[in-house]
Amino acid sequence: MDEGDALRQQRAAEMLRGGVLLGRIREQIRALDASEQPKVAVIAGGERLFGVSKLGVLAGSFNPPTRAHVALAESARQHGGCEVVLWTISRVTVDKERVTRAPLDLRLATLVALTSALPHDAVACINRGLYADQAQAVRVVLPHLRDLAFIIGYDKIVQILDPHYYTDRDAALDALFGLAEVLVAPRDDEGERDLAALMAQSQNRRWANRVRFIPLDPALRRISSTEARERIARNQPIADLVPPEALALVAAGGYA
Repeated sequence: MDEGDALRQQRAAEMLRGGVLLGRIREQIRALDASEQPKVAVIAGGERLFGVSKLGVLAGSFNPPTRAHVALAESARQHGGCEVVLWTISRVTVDKERVTRAPLDLRLATLVALTSALPHDAVACINRGLYADQAQAVRVVLPHLRDLAFIIGYDKIVQILDPHYYTDRDAALDALFGLAEVLVAPRDDEGERDLAALMAQSQNRRWANRVRFIPLDPALRRISSTEARERIARNQPIADLVPPEALALVAAGGYA
């Protein structure tokens, strides 16, 4: 680890120990009730969101955040035209209810530490798991916003298009793509051609103009939070998979 990474980890460790930050985050989490209308609580970087024309939303469980997540946000800025990236964690994470997770407040605090070094990013918690609901929540908070884009990997666009998650798939997707476009990065061996073929399918073609490919370094395409958690469980190093702030999360007992 170089000196810069060591300083970032130290700063993150101090933030994760800070009672004021964690206390504020817990209050904001409690204020989000999944039974209410879609709602967003901006945890950090709120001042960066106003006046933005195009916002990228990087939604995930960040359990823990990885170097691939950081690269995905950067690709959205460079290739997707996003002026600011909003890192969001939902109180309800689709398809991950049984996954062992670091506490939500610690994961959000880790993102606060991570984005403090990124001048164009912010952090929020949302009380919904589906992208259409998240888009609605963001649009309510930022009514001035012109363009909204979700930033995802290829595996997530497959999930978004899967009828399993909807009572009325087409209506739900019309709502989503009416509010936001989707920027899709390669994942594992699936890349730009796979995305084009997926969106060319008859059941998906109507939304093809709202889905756009963004590149990602091939060396990062296979990095996952799952692999990081498996290494943590085996007491193996993870510095090659995660940013320094995630190392602070582990040291703070996030996965004890």
